[in-house]
Amino acid sequence: NCIKLGHSAEGLDFPPYPGELGKRLWESVSKEAWSQWLKHQTMLVNENRLNLADARARRCVAAAQRHLVIPGALRSLAPLPVQPPLPIHAADGRLLNDPVNPYWGRYEGDEDTRRKPAYHNGTAWTWTFPVFCEALARAHGFAPEAVAAARAYLGSASDLLRSGCIGQLPEIVDGDAPHAQRGCDAQAWSATEALRVWRLLGQGANGPAAL
Repeated sequence: NCIKLGHSAEGLDFPPYPGELGKRLWESVSKEAWSQWLKHQTMLVNENRLNLADARARRCVAAAQRHLVIPGALRSLAPLPVQPPLPIHAADGRLLNDPVNPYWGRYEGDEDTRRKPAYHNGTAWTWTFPVFCEALARAHGFAPEAVAAARAYLGSASDLLRSGCIGQLPEIVDGDAPHAQRGCDAQAWSATEALRVWRLLGQGANGPAAL
């Protein structure tokens, strides 16, 4: 039964949001009721002249903070169940993963059946991490507190600079602790992105106009 309509109705095809909230809505709210809410939501946004860009950006950054960020890198997939399922098959048709829980936290083992599947499904990349730090500052209008937080996050990459190929950033690290360095030992665009965003955040207290 739909908790809004009070009677049986066609359900949603998939959870409208990630996490427990999305699951609860998927299980208890019908398509008709969800459509009514979306229309009402649009009315509220228009009447109150809300800026959804800022709100959405902050929600996106918060979700990344909870599920993707590790020291110095950003996971390529959150360690959460997904809908619809995401199966990965070998060349011979064998299923290689759990499609409902596709997160793969270690980049190791056979290239075709373990490392390649892990690369986009949990392996953490260093070159995308500075972009997260920039997004954190921008989503909060380069407020001093946000810039300080973003610089602190970016500073967590310093441990990678002091290990492995000294003074360089690796291509990837494991999504799972202890986040072993993997792939290319010295990735140029990882280092240049970190430098670009570090310089940006040095000016960011005055906002984008300072760039």
